[in-house]
Amino acid sequence: MALDSAVLLADNGAVTGIALYLACTVAAAVAVASGMPVPGADAQRRVRGLLGLGSVYLAVAIALGGWTTTGRPWWQCLALVAAGLVLGNAVGLLVRFQRCSNRVGRWAGGLLGPAVPAARFGGGLALVLGLNPLGWIAGLLAGMTGDWRLLVFKGALDSLGVWTTGAGRPASAALGAAMVALGQAGCVGIGGMLRVSLEGTDAIAMFGIAAGVYLALLPLVLFGIARVPWANLFLSLPTVLVLARFWH
Repeated sequence: MALDSAVLLADNGAVTGIALYLACTVAAAVAVASGMPVPGADAQRRVRGLLGLGSVYLAVAIALGGWTTTGRPWWQCLALVAAGLVLGNAVGLLVRFQRCSNRVGRWAGGLLGPAVPAARFGGGLALVLGLNPLGWIAGLLAGMTGDWRLLVFKGALDSLGVWTTGAGRPASAALGAAMVALGQAGCVGIGGMLRVSLEGTDAIAMFGIAAGVYLALLPLVLFGIARVPWANLFLSLPTVLVLARFWH
């Protein structure tokens, strides 16, 4: 009964997150279709600054939410997250995950030119937005815990991308946004399956802590302070899940 209630709660949160994510990206596609001017460089910098501040709040809130439910001492939580970061990054370097991700991203970015056919443009936009590991984490978190806030945050980021790259091509922009939304829904479904299989452990709470730490690095990119190997560091989150599952 408790498992059924937890599943229902998480599913409701996940549905809310997907709906709000769609609302953000659809609003951007409507803005493109209506011919609204693309925000200037200064306005985009201000929006990114606000999103950077929002990411700090979400990082703290999500990490604290996981820490208050894990039941582990603080030093063990830090040790697990640190071990996950080191091992995940090491695996990423070993298999050249970041390099492959960068190559696919550059190839997808080349599909956003004005002479590219509409279908390929929409696919390129979907790849550019969908390759961001933040979206994978947001979907998994919504599926595992019902916390939809990060999905909405990703929706705000993606809506800015749809608006700024889809000018003059509203149908293609809407197609790309819809494809990314389907990918987000797939991540939510995977998170739901993980939630059921990890019931009775604190692995999901530890995933939340690791997700908060990961998100805390986002302002470094939004404010142009440093480059972050997002793809490599993403591998630290499943690593934390595995470590937490077997390290009690």
